[in-house]
Amino acid sequence: AIQKQNTAPHVLSRRGYDRTTNSDEHLDAFLTQTILYTNNDVILCHVFPTSLKGATLTWYGILPPRSIDSFDTLVKHQCAVHN
Repeated sequence: AIQKQNTAPHVLSRRGYDRTTNSDEHLDAFLTQTILYTNNDVILCHVFPTSLKGATLTWYGILPPRSIDSFDTLVKHQCAVHN
């Protein structure tokens, strides 16, 4: 029998998004990779910042506490600021 390995999504090792590339493409790549492991909204919100760097990671870090209630809200905020 084949055993399922419990591994983190490969997105964690990717070069982070820093506004020098297309944010829609980054989001598509992030979701394509993470959905292989989970579609849990809370987990997506917690894993998403691991795909950011530079100014976008700083932006994420200064979001007010409890301002994100879903991954959809996080994406809307991110797109509004970085597109």
